Order: sequence, then structure tokens, then C-alpha cells
Amino acid sequence: MEEYKTNGQLKVQGDMTPQGADRAGFIVSLSTWLFGTAAVIAAISLYF
Repeated sequence: MEEYKTNGQLKVQGDMTPQGADRAGFIVSLSTWLFGTAAVIAAISLYF
């Protein structure tokens, strides 16, 4: 299972263009930031 996972990651990494990798990273960081912001807003509204 571990070997298959590593091979799959290498294959995907090889097929991805730098532009595609940057876009995927941007989407991940953007969704993480949105989730963090929503969590902070919810915590503040619950606190007050």
C-alpha cells in the first residue's frame, strides 16, 4: 500500500506542469485561509 501510494504521487508529480502545481497549491492555501477565517469568526461570535 505504501509503495503504491509513493508511486502514485511520483506519477502525478511528473504529469503536473509547474503552473498546475502552483494553481493547486494556491487553491489549497486559499481554502485553508477561508476555513481558518471562518473558524476565528465563529469563535469570536460564540465568545461574545
